[in-house]
Amino acid sequence: MAILKSWRYLKFGSSRLVFQRVPYILGESFEAQLIPGRSIGEYDKMQFTLRCIQPVRQIIGRGKERKILTVFQPLYADRLELGKGQWRTGMPPLAMKFTLPDQKELTTKISSPMADMQEEENPQPLGMKCYWELEARASIPGLDYKASFLVPIYDGAGK
Repeated sequence: MAILKSWRYLKFGSSRLVFQRVPYILGESFEAQLIPGRSIGEYDKMQFTLRCIQPVRQIIGRGKERKILTVFQPLYADRLELGKGQWRTGMPPLAMKFTLPDQKELTTKISSPMADMQEEENPQPLGMKCYWELEARASIPGLDYKASFLVPIYDGAGK
């Protein structure tokens, strides 16, 4: 996995996600632009996946065989797909727009995971209660393009 990530970096460079505004509010729209670090070239399809993820600790086994794993559960996901196209350095950024769900429980909630680690016997969400991520993927010959970004999405109750 680390080798694949290194190869992607060497081929595509460091991508950037340009937010239209910050923060994004649940129930409104998410608009951003992707600027790959280097040319992607021609792609068969480009997918953008916006998802809210909750890390949960699970205990497997008993006694000396017991293991504590962190599983990342998607609470929400939406996908936007672009058909065949191309992107080369110097071209306009790849634009995307999603309509965010109006569910206040999906607001980004980040805190210290250390508080939850003290209660190892109870599988539960970790300190980072949920977060939003945008993943971009392009199917191209050879090594596929992939980039992911954390996205600030909150409940608008404090507006």
